Amino acid sequence: MSNTVMPYLATVKGCPINSIIGIVQFFKQKKYDVDTINEMIVQAIGIDVSGVKMPLSQRTYLFLYIIQTGWHSDKKGLNLSDQQVLDQATTANNALFAQSYIQSAISIEMDERRKSMSKGELAYEIYCDNVAELSRNDLLSLLEKELETSRPGATTYYYQAKKKAEGV
Repeated sequence: MSNTVMPYLATVKGCPINSIIGIVQFFKQKKYDVDTINEMIVQAIGIDVSGVKMPLSQRTYLFLYIIQTGWHSDKKGLNLSDQQVLDQATTANNALFAQSYIQSAISIEMDERRKSMSKGELAYEIYCDNVAELSRNDLLSLLEKELETSRPGATTYYYQAKKKAEGV
């Protein structure tokens, strides 16, 4: 059974499906949040990865690796399943993020992107990126620092982000 990446790409308005470079450039120029990336992965391969804890930057690159792996599979006639596409993309993504200089470059890219976000959007992203690793108190301190707000302000942003992440 072949993967579903190419049929997904054919449904994305304005996406150039004849060039992997064009496809990556098309997706990289847009701004995404965690929920949007998760939904795009489900649409591309039918597998929900929302339960996997990873920062937005890493999740974004996982999506790009999924697209790249599925596209190459189709062009080379490899007939990979959606799970095989996800497995190969996850392996490549993990290898990429294991390199410290890549983490630094992506951190700089994310910092630039975050400058254009509202405090609420940024709080949600920080929450999703760190909720699995940090205690509530540590996450509040991070929000306070990153959002340049008071402790009560950070607490409000924390609960709004938590509600959004839980779908409430």
